[in-house]
Amino acid sequence: MIRRVRSSLLRLPCSPSPRAVAAIAGLALLVSASCVAATDTTTTTAVVPTSLTIDPATFLGKVACSNLPGALKSYVATLSETPAHGPQIDLASSPPTSCSQPVSFRYVLEGHQYTVSIDGYDLPAAALVPCGGAESGSRIMLPAGTSPNVVCAAALTAGVVPVARRWQTSCGNLPSKPVTDGNVIASCDEPFTDAQGGGPTAITVDPRDSLGALVCTSEDGINQPNGTITKLDIKADDASLTGYLGLPCNGTALKTYAKNLVPGATYTFHLAAHDKSEMPGTPAYTATCSAVARAGFTVPADCGPFTAQ
Repeated sequence: MIRRVRSSLLRLPCSPSPRAVAAIAGLALLVSASCVAATDTTTTTAVVPTSLTIDPATFLGKVACSNLPGALKSYVATLSETPAHGPQIDLASSPPTSCSQPVSFRYVLEGHQYTVSIDGYDLPAAALVPCGGAESGSRIMLPAGTSPNVVCAAALTAGVVPVARRWQTSCGNLPSKPVTDGNVIASCDEPFTDAQGGGPTAITVDPRDSLGALVCTSEDGINQPNGTITKLDIKADDASLTGYLGLPCNGTALKTYAKNLVPGATYTFHLAAHDKSEMPGTPAYTATCSAVARAGFTVPADCGPFTAQ
């Protein structure tokens, strides 16, 4: 199902230049999640490009959009075209977007049929980056701390683990037909459901996520002249989970907890960062991480920034 909205309420992209999609020659898509432009129909005449908008209110169902651990925080929308003859073609995906914001695809074509798949994440949009870079249009999400601006296949081959979606749905089980003189709101016929995972039930904790402006004295074996942080610690509230002290600022600081986890339970981890000038035995900075264990998924813990003690 679709519904029309007035041109004065159209959600337009921040930039007028469309994003090219290699899969369909001549089709340009532009995704927007934050800019609103008003049209003064009494004094100007404007050509309004066809657009297709996805509003989270149509697919959240009973899933809460909030900053609480385990709650929905962001989503990625993937636009697909359903040709009259032939298989469905994935055109492009939006950047990771806050669950409180809609997403619009512009320059969709009149008479063509489209559907939208939605992937929901319990991580904020800033913690995700599309595989291949922000402008790649990739549906695969990587942790924001990785180097995404390489070919996606190369990143995955190098061992970068994609972030697992938490929820999924599709907007329009029956493809919707956009119109040329306005904005179409895609109707999501089914609310979010849990995505199914087939991997281990695990949580990853990386104390480097909490560093912010802090700099380690050595990062990945390279001395940092302005660095002050010497070591990192991880301690879990759950006594059955291993604690780690004196971790270096490199990839070995990321620890995976895959034993003794109960799906649906919330786990809290306390981090410490040691400064080279601190008093012995007292960390200069501390932070807290938390994550909700999910059966069949590896969930990255959501960590706050280090604060001085």
